[in-house]
Amino acid sequence: MSARSLTSSTDRQTWSLDADGRLAISTVQTQGTDGTWTTTTTATNHYSCGCDSPTWTAEDGNGTITRDVTDLTGNLVAITTSGTPVLQLTNLHGDVSV
Repeated sequence: MSARSLTSSTDRQTWSLDADGRLAISTVQTQGTDGTWTTTTTATNHYSCGCDSPTWTAEDGNGTITRDVTDLTGNLVAITTSGTPVLQLTNLHGDVSV
């Protein structure tokens, strides 16, 4: 089921939902001079719970996997992309600041 689509000039982005109404697939396409659309980027979200935050995301079919790493209380502490962690430091309000 297609949730939304946005087209600007020769670029189009489409978002699709899964059966639970969560973002499942995001696709970016470019229109060629012949009028056909070519997919340039695809991201597929995977969920392990009934929540709306993906457990991991497969990007572009090239094997890139992005995962959110949380602490024991469920707060985001790092994002890994194909095994490389990026720390997500929060301020006292809980917003990611670095």
